[in-house]
Amino acid sequence: MTAATFHDPDHPERLLVLVADVPSLPGWVLVRPVGDDRPAAAFRALLADLTPATPPP
Repeated sequence: MTAATFHDPDHPERLLVLVADVPSLPGWVLVRPVGDDRPAAAFRALLADLTPATPPP
């Protein structure tokens, strides 16, 4: 199964991959740039601000 990808709202040419939900902050998720597997590359983003790059199945 492929993780959901989104366009970075600050850099639309860059794709972000969903890493995990943030349980303590409803509506927020952890994302990281596609191809960057470093744990330090992950950051929080508001899910409502992200535009899906791939359509849902």
